[in-house]
Amino acid sequence: MKLTIKNKIKLIIIVISILIFLSGILLVFYVKKLEKDLKAFVEISFFKENILQLDKIEKEILIPGNDIFFKNENIEINSRFNKFYEKSKNNISFLKESDIIESYNLQKHLIFLEKELNNYNDYFSQLKYKLKRKGNEKYGIVGKLYHNNKNLRKQEEKIENVDFLENIIEIKNITQDYLLTNNIKYKDDFLIEYRTIIMKLQKTEPTIAINKFYKILDIYKKNFAELVNINNEIGVNYQYGLLLNLQYSYKRIETELEKLNKKTKENYDTRIKYNYFTILFLTITLIILFTIFSYKTSKDFLKILNNLKKYIFQLSDGKIPEKIFIKSKNEISEIFNYINILISNLKRTKIFVQEVGKGNFETKVNVFNNKSELGFSLINTRTELLKIAEERKIKEKDDEKRNWQNKGITKFNEILRKNRNEISEIGYRVLKHIIDYVDASQGALFITNEENKNLDLISVYAYNRRKYISKIVEYGEGLVGRCALEKKTIHMTKIPEGEFEISSGLGKFKPETMLFIPLILNDDFMGIIEIASLQKIENYKIELTEKIAESMASFILNYKINEKTNKLLMETQGQSRELLEKEEEMRQNMEELQATQEEAARHQAEATGFVDSVNHAIIRADYNMDGNIEYANTRFIRTMGYSIAEMTGDHISTLVDKKSVSVFLDEWKNVISGGKHIEREIRFNTKYGNRWILSTYTSIRDLRGKIIKILFLGIDNGKIIETNKNFRKFTDFSKDDLKNKNVFFFVLKDKLAEFQVIWNKIISGESFQGEFKRKNKKGEVIWVQGTYSAVENFDGEIYKVIFIAYDITIRKNAEEKTLKLTEKLKNKETDLEKNIKSLELIQRNLTKKELEMNEQIVAINKVNLLLEINLEGEIIEVNELFCDLFGFLRMDIIDKNHKILMPLEEKNSLEYKNFIKNLKDGKSKTGEFKRLRRDRKNIYLQGTYYPIFDHENKVRKILFLSLLF
Repeated sequence: MKLTIKNKIKLIIIVISILIFLSGILLVFYVKKLEKDLKAFVEISFFKENILQLDKIEKEILIPGNDIFFKNENIEINSRFNKFYEKSKNNISFLKESDIIESYNLQKHLIFLEKELNNYNDYFSQLKYKLKRKGNEKYGIVGKLYHNNKNLRKQEEKIENVDFLENIIEIKNITQDYLLTNNIKYKDDFLIEYRTIIMKLQKTEPTIAINKFYKILDIYKKNFAELVNINNEIGVNYQYGLLLNLQYSYKRIETELEKLNKKTKENYDTRIKYNYFTILFLTITLIILFTIFSYKTSKDFLKILNNLKKYIFQLSDGKIPEKIFIKSKNEISEIFNYINILISNLKRTKIFVQEVGKGNFETKVNVFNNKSELGFSLINTRTELLKIAEERKIKEKDDEKRNWQNKGITKFNEILRKNRNEISEIGYRVLKHIIDYVDASQGALFITNEENKNLDLISVYAYNRRKYISKIVEYGEGLVGRCALEKKTIHMTKIPEGEFEISSGLGKFKPETMLFIPLILNDDFMGIIEIASLQKIENYKIELTEKIAESMASFILNYKINEKTNKLLMETQGQSRELLEKEEEMRQNMEELQATQEEAARHQAEATGFVDSVNHAIIRADYNMDGNIEYANTRFIRTMGYSIAEMTGDHISTLVDKKSVSVFLDEWKNVISGGKHIEREIRFNTKYGNRWILSTYTSIRDLRGKIIKILFLGIDNGKIIETNKNFRKFTDFSKDDLKNKNVFFFVLKDKLAEFQVIWNKIISGESFQGEFKRKNKKGEVIWVQGTYSAVENFDGEIYKVIFIAYDITIRKNAEEKTLKLTEKLKNKETDLEKNIKSLELIQRNLTKKELEMNEQIVAINKVNLLLEINLEGEIIEVNELFCDLFGFLRMDIIDKNHKILMPLEEKNSLEYKNFIKNLKDGKSKTGEFKRLRRDRKNIYLQGTYYPIFDHENKVRKILFLSLLF
């Protein structure tokens, strides 16, 4: 009878079980004898682990960022160290009583380990004390250094003499390098820089700031010396000091433990060798018998396995073997049948992959029935590859078009940068570039004529030639005039017969495409580009022409502003004299009227301020005792997005976010029962999505004290969560002042309703840019120009708003002052119309010119650097562009002498003195000027110094303008 593989394996298992049972009986007998010796061996391992833990704790306290350790005694570290220290002492006590230690006279090792363990404990205690004294950025000597570093920075800002600031920066860098590396060489570098600063200080005129600076620097030096000394006592990188002692002590303990472990193990191995000799002999005998018994069984089995191994190896190596034929029928034959099925499927997979590799994505080869996991994946892979190939072709075309556009814009910018000629010449070059680049046939450039309110043809280009044609187009006249009115691109592909024709040497041709592109920048219309082509102009080429049109509009705007600047300056001086003369004449008559108007305005502001605050700035609703809405103001309806009809009958909790409904209902019950009112931020479910509102729910009582309804008042959250130093300096508020304040805190009362509308758009996801009137801590009105941008979280919800702005108070104050003066003049003219009819025409002209002047001044500030100096050479005004370019804050440069901008070699030169003298004499100066930035780097400006005259035709101040392209 033949045994199957299953029965053969069962027989082998029975034999192995018998052998294991016999060996186990002998093993238990001898293990009991060695158990006591094994405990001593294991105790040594525990001892080694405890020593490793002590070393790990030592490394932990060397980490400088552990604030708890430096602030007070770290109970947790001390507890852990004492724990493992006591365990180590217990290990020694246990080993002293062990038989194996006594038997082989190993007590001397334990005596040495006990002594060295006590030394390690003493060194560790000293290290803790030294490290705590040294400290980190917040505590100890290092903390004092960081604190004095900040004091130095604050004090150096108050000192005008900057000769030694570079040494101060260097001494800070040396301190930082020493803190990072603990290299003793930095001590000498520190002393050198310190002595250099002291020498420079001694040459500086003593002031309170200098004396205070000297004291702080002296303390800084002492702290640095203390840090060097304490580091020497502690040691660096275990090379000397306490760290070296700890390292040596740990190594001696580790070495002695290894010796003890080695000798114990040798003795333990000797005992095992003799005790298990008998077991080994019996085991070998049983194994020989088992080998003889299983030899015949394994011979046939191994033969089959070798064949199976051969085929599986070929499959794992990526080869597809031929099918296997086997006569016997057992478990192995079934395995071979499954391998044959796998081989057939792999051959079909090979054919499938080859077809797909050739790009034949429509192959019909059956792979694993196309339904199995692998077969389905291969079919999906084929589909995805086909999709990727199609997407790649589309992307390549898009990239080619994008690169073409970028090259065109680059070439256009190069034309503008290299050419500063008349506008007609520059327009021709730009037009030629566009026509040639988009393969069009001809084109024309029209620019606006602001005086005549029409369009002038300034450049024509056709068939590689420049045409000299004059033409004027009225707004609304033809397609050019229509484009001027609509201010949108007109793209015509169906041209009526005889409407447009292109002439050439071969005759006249009807164009395939006509384009009319407006030149617009920030709603300022500058002109139109007309393009005609005998072939279709694709959309990406139209996009390019629109981008060039926007840049061309910017250039034309700057060009016109520059032309008007000189004219404006001359008119401004004359207008100023006229205004001063007339203002003096009318001042007395205006005083009484002004007082009356101010009193009336004050009463009106008080009356309307409260109404506006409630109806426009505050969200209000009345609820009955059942929690149903009875009344809601317009602000509430606009905020929630639901009408009164939609909310009628709904409980108050339907508007509250589901996550916080349970907490809100508990608070609501307390309010309707007469308890504390609700006052916190609540997240509401509005029609437009979730929205945080600072809310109060207050109970309203009748004359008898009974609660009759609940009043809801809310303000859009807008809570301020962070401000930078410049913002706080600009508004005079500190961080504590702005705590728990919201964005409406800075808004003036008469602007609350207007800003609420803006805020609703911002928190719904729209960015908003503009000029805003605000108030500072002193209650003074300030102006900023900036942008509010909403920020979304990962869930797509708006969770905060960023506001970036810059100060335009000076410009706005000047505008308001001019507008107020104009208003006074208009009011006075009305009251005194009968007496000053002869001046009416003059006044209207002055008002018109003044408004134009204000607009031009705003435009000048956008594109020009502006600097004003008085006759003593002191700087009295600069604009934002000037501060940005020179690296100064406005407060840093105002009231400073103009020489601060001059290179050292020119400050006291005769040429500079003559230059100032000529300006004081009323002579302007145009040219290229070399000036000095705050970082002491040279900068070259092309501009003009203009003397500004008063009504007596005397030079009052000097204005410098430089156009910024």
